[in-house]
Amino acid sequence: MEASVNISKQVAFLTLAVAAVISAVNFVNPLISIGIALALALILFLIRKPIYSIIFLILATPFSATALLDTTLAGIPGMKIANILAVAALGFLMLKKKPAVLFPQDRFFIYGMLIIFTVAVLRSTSYIGLTYHMIWTDQYSTLKYLLSNLIKPLLIFLPFILIIIFVRSKEEINRILIGVMLSILLLSVVLLVLYMFFTPNKLNFETVRVGFSNVLGMHDNNLADFYIAVYPVLLAYAVSRKSWFWAGGVFLALFAIGIIYSRSAYLVIILCTFAFFLFSHRVKLLPWVAGASLASLLIIPQTIIQRALTGLANNDVNAISAGRVDQIWIPLINEFLTQPLKLMIGAGRYAIMGTVAFKNGLILQVGHAHSMYLDTLLDSGIIGLSFFLIFFYLFLKRFISAHKQIKDRLFLDILIGIEISIVAFLIRGVTDSFFFPALTNAFLWINLGLGTSIVYLYRHSDKGLKIGKGS
Repeated sequence: MEASVNISKQVAFLTLAVAAVISAVNFVNPLISIGIALALALILFLIRKPIYSIIFLILATPFSATALLDTTLAGIPGMKIANILAVAALGFLMLKKKPAVLFPQDRFFIYGMLIIFTVAVLRSTSYIGLTYHMIWTDQYSTLKYLLSNLIKPLLIFLPFILIIIFVRSKEEINRILIGVMLSILLLSVVLLVLYMFFTPNKLNFETVRVGFSNVLGMHDNNLADFYIAVYPVLLAYAVSRKSWFWAGGVFLALFAIGIIYSRSAYLVIILCTFAFFLFSHRVKLLPWVAGASLASLLIIPQTIIQRALTGLANNDVNAISAGRVDQIWIPLINEFLTQPLKLMIGAGRYAIMGTVAFKNGLILQVGHAHSMYLDTLLDSGIIGLSFFLIFFYLFLKRFISAHKQIKDRLFLDILIGIEISIVAFLIRGVTDSFFFPALTNAFLWINLGLGTSIVYLYRHSDKGLKIGKGS
């Protein structure tokens, strides 16, 4: 009887959470979201499962920049529903659960990232006000800038910390995993609804992606990053579980990837698909995957195929990079090579906007370098870039090393999916994204948290390291 009551409460929670995030996209009256949020809070207390506060954060992530969740309440700086949810999740977990002690590597990564990022943002306040209006349309103030570009990104990084500190059991890891996949499926449903019922010219995909961007309140490239991070995990879960529901979710995600019109997403998703079947030792299925991929070319609109192949026929580097090489990267690299100190420690967050090349119109007027590696180099120098490269290598090494300890095939597949998503992020970073926390890499931090929690769950007990005890 008690078990059935718990299941019904969990179903009620997921139903309310899905309804809440859909209403955030304004398919229904936004006022409904307030009632749903209150009901959701009540359910959280009734089921006594504080882990659901993280799940709700994950479900809301793709919609956190919508007008409803990102609008300032009562004119109070920083008082936005998306921010309140993150702070509430932290408070709720601290009240209801005892935090676990972390590996030194995890503590060093958290502290190092917080220090490097905070220093970079604080340094940027010396010049950002002079060029702020060239990128952003709202009025500049130091407080507003710090809230939007320091505090808000740290709240995006928060789920990583919450997961590795509070999520340690098999049951809890699985719930977080389900939340991640439901979040991307929910986003896919929203994109499908927008495409089918609110898009007049369905074959003009440039217009389609702009429409998505306007509704969701984010740059259209963010959508590609969401899928690049979650798709390998979704694929791993569907294959491991042999579930028709999750297999349908994979195809739904692939459809959404097709209509967001991102070349890098097309390339990376293809690589992720073949990589998963290869590294999960399912090579015998690769011919079927290849056959399905070739068959899909018969139904994919020609404009999407042309988009994916842009610049490849004549090896046009600038066409492939959308002008990034000549109009962004080369001028910035040349300028920083003449300034050894800046090359070593960087010039602060959004350093591109403080460069001579930017101020004199020698590069495209963009707020970041459209390369994760160059952007980090400009912002925090060789020191900052080396920090991230070293720790991402350590994350991958630790995850791969844990394979032989993991007896559960599902969790092993998920860990492989997470590893592939990290490599996909590093590939994607050549032409976009950030190492510093941002909405564009929100699911990356969630994946890293999940992978780390799986490692904690299965780490060696013969070294005297018990689950939940720090080393």
